[in-house]
Amino acid sequence: MMLGNRKGKAIGKKLIYDDAGNPMEYLVFRDKFVDRDFTKVFFGKLLDQIEENQEADVGSNGLLKGLGFLGKLVGLMGYDNHIRMTQNEIAEPLELSVSATKRFLGTLEKLDLLVSKGHGDYMISPEVFSQVGNKERIIAWEEWMKIKAKKRHSKLEKCCTV
Repeated sequence: MMLGNRKGKAIGKKLIYDDAGNPMEYLVFRDKFVDRDFTKVFFGKLLDQIEENQEADVGSNGLLKGLGFLGKLVGLMGYDNHIRMTQNEIAEPLELSVSATKRFLGTLEKLDLLVSKGHGDYMISPEVFSQVGNKERIIAWEEWMKIKAKKRHSKLEKCCTV
């Protein structure tokens, strides 16, 4: 997992053991403990994204598999909603083939739940998933919108250039 040391706010990490004696890693933020496995999921927005992108033509089976993949992918996400891994690096811990990983990443992009910045840098929609407070989520959302605008501009240039 990535630590996501955003603007130097993380001051360390600590292992805490649960009742069964299993270690749980926490990041220490200004004397607060943050559970690394905690992610806010905004289900209303997730359902809106799926409904708004029905024309993506992924089919119901593709949609269910894509959402299952997304759930696993969130586990690889850093606190800035980025996954800085190549498709090969993503496929390995998820125990998938690289071609299946590529297909699922494409499905999530069609559903507007993920955007590729290229060269092993993906970003999961901060409108749907977040591991940080509102201030940091707004920063991630602004970055998300800039990436999407840049991609739209790039597509327009490709289609309209002769």
